[in-house]
Amino acid sequence: MVEGWLLAFPAVHVLSLADLSFDDWDGFSELLENARSLLRGAYGSTVMFEHGSAGVGRLAACGVDHAHMHLVPLDIDLRAAISNLAGELGEFEWTRIEGRVEPIAEEDYIFISDRTGSWVTRSSHLPSQVVRRAIALELGISEWDWKKDARPGTVSSTRARLRDI
Repeated sequence: MVEGWLLAFPAVHVLSLADLSFDDWDGFSELLENARSLLRGAYGSTVMFEHGSAGVGRLAACGVDHAHMHLVPLDIDLRAAISNLAGELGEFEWTRIEGRVEPIAEEDYIFISDRTGSWVTRSSHLPSQVVRRAIALELGISEWDWKKDARPGTVSSTRARLRDI
């Protein structure tokens, strides 16, 4: 949806980043900081989010049963954007966190990091692509589902711009 949108994923297979070992998390968090720095240099402010799945095939995973963090060059308050979906998806309760998300059995989560800080919300039944829906609504984009519109032109533009850095 947005030029510069990146996915970062760990080499080790886990369903959510909360499931990474402490050693794997240390290496992955360094990768995230490097990727975020790269995006800030190319595009400016950047937000991050993860739909953390508590099991295989759950809606929270958005059809991808491997942990991944979204890095998006936007300067928005993601919690406020998500609250605009309350009529469609219900309310979310957010808890401010420092560092990584801790796993809780059978609890999916959404992790967000934006200009307001880092936050997590949990549920046993998170809908698919909550944050993508919120970003699309915020930007006035009608199609939020990556499975229906992968936006290959935006992907090509991102590759070209980041390749030159």
